[in-house]
Amino acid sequence: MTLAPERAHRSATEPLLAAPTPRAWLDEHLHAHLARHDGPDADSHRWVTYGELLDGGLARLHAEVHAREGGTTQMVAKWVVTWTAGRVADVVGFVLAAGGAGLLADTVGVGGDGLRWRQDPEGWADRLDVRGATLLVTPEHPWARLADVPVPPGQHRVELVADEAELVTRTVDALVRAVRPLVDAVRGLARVGARALWAEVADEVGMATLYQPQLPVRDDAVARLQAALQAPGAPWRVSPSVRTVSTSWGRAYLGQKGGCCLAYQRPDPDPVPDEEMTDALREYHARFPPERGTKRVCTTCSLRDPAGCAERQLWWLEKSLAT
Repeated sequence: MTLAPERAHRSATEPLLAAPTPRAWLDEHLHAHLARHDGPDADSHRWVTYGELLDGGLARLHAEVHAREGGTTQMVAKWVVTWTAGRVADVVGFVLAAGGAGLLADTVGVGGDGLRWRQDPEGWADRLDVRGATLLVTPEHPWARLADVPVPPGQHRVELVADEAELVTRTVDALVRAVRPLVDAVRGLARVGARALWAEVADEVGMATLYQPQLPVRDDAVARLQAALQAPGAPWRVSPSVRTVSTSWGRAYLGQKGGCCLAYQRPDPDPVPDEEMTDALREYHARFPPERGTKRVCTTCSLRDPAGCAERQLWWLEKSLAT
């Protein structure tokens, strides 16, 4: 297997991944994107609604994760935002980059009330239900023919916009409206600032194409994500870097977070529980042993040096291609 090369003859408006309708695209490509996180018995995981999260669900999740993981309440607050608001941001970023369309996250239900997350027993959300969301496309997009066609409840309406700038701006505005109540609620659970929490949302938007070697690699997808991160009025003050690079096996997406999830604040010096330690993780730790006296941070953390960040991502990508 090799990474799909960039195909210069393709139009920048042709999606990286194709499907005849938004419903077909989300059922196939978004499903596969989210399925990467599935664990055992995933189909039995519990679905929670937007209202449930705001009506005590976020507070319960924060308390449960803090009791289980230890660390600081600020660390747990960032995790809770990533697992909820960040999952929405990841989906929006993936549809934008790989589908060439804007998903209006606040149109799933009034004020975002229709959003649902599927949580595993520990609270991690591995699925997001966005049925009925409006999709924005430019006139050159293959779905433009579906614009303004009436659809039954629960189906995806397609709306035509003038250009990419309008598409990106409206998509980011809708994302912010949809997740702001979640971010604001989590702020009340720990002494953590809005800037730190919004950084987690921005990171999920910008890094939606990472660690997926099956994705075609094109610079226009990265440009669309970069435009979203720089959208007027976006509430984040820091954002991730994302780019394409050439490797010995083809082209790849690389990125580095603008924020930090604070996982190094866990009391356990090894952030991977023994029961989750795989052969690949053992190889990774052997290749990149922790340096004495340094913080144990994630592969893409903003606290890591850029060269080391890239080297670790490329190791994982090459490993995934070999298996």
